Amino acid sequence: INAEYGGFLSRSLASWRRRYTTLLPVSEVEKNPKLELQEEDFNYTETAKINGHYKTYELKAYTPNVFREIRRACNISTDDFLDSWVLPPLENAEDHQMSQSTGRSGSNFYKTPDHKFFFKTLIHAEVAAMMQMTRSYLEHLRRYPRSFIMRMYALFRIKHMGDKIWIVIMGNVFPQPFVKIDEKYDLKGRKPKPGKSVKERPPLSKDALKDNEINRKFYLEEDEFHFYVNQLTVDVNLLKLHNVMDYSLLVGVHMVTPQDVEQYDRNLAKINKRGSKYVVPREERSAYEWGGLRGGRPDGKEYVPEVYFIGIIDCLTNYYVFKVMANKMKSVLW
Repeated sequence: INAEYGGFLSRSLASWRRRYTTLLPVSEVEKNPKLELQEEDFNYTETAKINGHYKTYELKAYTPNVFREIRRACNISTDDFLDSWVLPPLENAEDHQMSQSTGRSGSNFYKTPDHKFFFKTLIHAEVAAMMQMTRSYLEHLRRYPRSFIMRMYALFRIKHMGDKIWIVIMGNVFPQPFVKIDEKYDLKGRKPKPGKSVKERPPLSKDALKDNEINRKFYLEEDEFHFYVNQLTVDVNLLKLHNVMDYSLLVGVHMVTPQDVEQYDRNLAKINKRGSKYVVPREERSAYEWGGLRGGRPDGKEYVPEVYFIGIIDCLTNYYVFKVMANKMKSVLW
């Protein structure tokens, strides 16, 4: 199942690209600002048949023009988006297998080899929740380009025989592999439930620590603090508007090194020399140049600088979805 879903999606998007560019060249879609969304775009779907190994699948794209505008609002071209979905070499296939969520949903995840994007499987109720909020979600990203709400770039349904799987493609909150994430936290902001303590987890666990495992404070620079509070407030207001609940604040901590500071100074010198239009290549950016929030924490008499990468995740659970999943769990337990 791991290789089948990941590989299928890569082939599907490659086939979709050929079909899409036949209908309308990608370059024209990206460059023509007059291609305004119409009311029917928010309900439009497109279906294509994809031939796999000994099987034929049906791939259904939900509101493709709306998601194109979402990607454009996030400065992601369709070309760059599709180029990330390539099959890894067979000898590295195990590094790109699907993983399963430890949360209530039990969703599966698959990350692209370049770590830019990943897909997550959904239940149909979550698809309905996403469709309900696409219009306000797009406008929110246009108005608040630094929003903490997770970036959702495409929504598909895969169908084979009578089986249906829904997937959403999202952006990675963390700028991996370019920046090392030293600590990860998945915070609900509520009274912690019993669980494993930090001491029971292996050192540098890949799992994000929960509310009951946090044993530190986060300190932001003053201007970053004001931005964080204001942006978090407008983001939460959007989620409240759509009755979204049970979302989390994902926090990745990068501990700044002397090499980070040196790289940032070098890049700043290049910008001063070449002009403000110069764009530092991704592989040359310092940890300070990925949109994280600057902060740190006291360590004795010293102040240890850190950069925080923050995202609001699991944003497709409204009250109805929550009840569906709760009933699903009851059917398993009882």
